[in-house]
Amino acid sequence: MQEPKHRVGIIGIGMVGAPLARYFGEGGWRRGESLLLYDIDPKKNYSDDVNKAEVVFVSVPTPRSADGSCDIRALESSFGMLKGDKIVVIKSTVSPGTTERLQNQYPNFKVLFNPEFLSESRAWEDFIRPDRQIVGFTEKSLDSAGLVLSLLPKAPFM
Repeated sequence: MQEPKHRVGIIGIGMVGAPLARYFGEGGWRRGESLLLYDIDPKKNYSDDVNKAEVVFVSVPTPRSADGSCDIRALESSFGMLKGDKIVVIKSTVSPGTTERLQNQYPNFKVLFNPEFLSESRAWEDFIRPDRQIVGFTEKSLDSAGLVLSLLPKAPFM
């Protein structure tokens, strides 16, 4: 892991966000300084100001709606709390087109998508030893894809 060059924020410290936070924490990012964590559950005690981060990973629940689509209200709420120019990486399950729609809705952000391939029982192991690392981007966020990939664990297929 490299020396932290960018402040990283994580919204949603659950099954996906917790391994991500651990990875950055073990890699030299300091909580409250270069690693800013936020979760709406007050029991988790993560209320850092993620707006201080340049790169924000959003890993909030997107449960299945009655019609089978992803309920992205938590994701939209997370985007709504961010201010300024940011690289925002969606790590939640979303329908195709969501990244582009949010890019159009929030033109001051560079919106990317980085899916997770984790099993609940082995989330940490799956996270640090991925068989693939994928970053989807919009036309506007293409120049940030390499940076996002450089922050994540290396994989045989990137």
